[in-house]
Amino acid sequence: MIASTHLAVGAAAGLMAQMFLSANASNLERLFWAFTAGVVSHVVLDALPHREYPINGLKLGLVLLAEISVVFALVLSSWNTLLLNSLIFFGMAGGAIPDVIELVYFYLFSWSWLSNLGKVIHYFHHRNQASAGFVFSFNAQVILAILAAIFVRSRSAS
Repeated sequence: MIASTHLAVGAAAGLMAQMFLSANASNLERLFWAFTAGVVSHVVLDALPHREYPINGLKLGLVLLAEISVVFALVLSSWNTLLLNSLIFFGMAGGAIPDVIELVYFYLFSWSWLSNLGKVIHYFHHRNQASAGFVFSFNAQVILAILAAIFVRSRSAS
């Protein structure tokens, strides 16, 4: 999946996780579950057949930077409380961390434990696109990201 999908759906999952916590849950507990929901959303999304970026290196870095900037602008707001923006951010961070681990391994530190961690996290990553009856195109991934961002903004406004 593209970064904007992982980020926006991670933010949405982080907010949705709050509905299952008790009213007296601590802020730390809320942040933990927002992050965890983001990670789970990443694993679920990657289990679906989808297109990957056809680029690498600096071009990929620039695309990722642009996507991150756009999603941050769409889901974070100065009107939100610090806690709400933190929950959204922790959900996004959880949604991104599995791919961040792989990027760190491929581009910064080729430590074997990073590779092993990435393999564990991406164990359910859909591998055989040819056998899938449906593959999430880039357009479908962008639409999913927009829908997730709308959900986050609607939850922020309420």
